Amino acid sequence: MLQSEFYREMANVTGESGVRLTQIQCERSLAAALLVAKSEVESTGTSKIPGLGLLRKVTVQKRDCRNPATGGRVTVPEHVAIKCKISKKF
Repeated sequence: MLQSEFYREMANVTGESGVRLTQIQCERSLAAALLVAKSEVESTGTSKIPGLGLLRKVTVQKRDCRNPATGGRVTVPEHVAIKCKISKKF
């Protein structure tokens, strides 16, 4: 599904619920929700989005991998990643 198709479908669903939002309003609403979740993860390390799931900041340990192009060993340094646990309601 393309991004424009997603926003079009979101606008159609909101129209069925009695509150009509345009595609642009849907795009801005989703962007605002993502900004709130991102700032919460940055400040506290977790963000719970009701009905969707839990976002957690985790530290991934250093590990050795293989470069698929050359077959040589590559060391991936320790880094921070975001993991998502999907809600049972979803």
